[in-house]
Amino acid sequence: MGRTILPVSSALALVSYPFLRTLRAIDTRTFGLVGFLAGVLVWFGIWSNGPAENIYFGSPWISPFLVGGLAGCAGGLAYGRHLSREL
Repeated sequence: MGRTILPVSSALALVSYPFLRTLRAIDTRTFGLVGFLAGVLVWFGIWSNGPAENIYFGSPWISPFLVGGLAGCAGGLAYGRHLSREL
């Protein structure tokens, strides 16, 4: 029995869709912070389930923040900028 993979961006979009009008009022930096936290959580999930040799950068406590957190922050900022222009 295989695993079903759902991209994090799809999950966040599905959860945030009912609140689009409310989210428009939120500052873009808040989206960056939430994206950072989501990126760290996703990186910890990958790190705990995957082989350490493939995703190890520095120490296991620095890697999630430098890789996952910054990638999530960039995605959150892009989402916030796009959302403010579209609505």
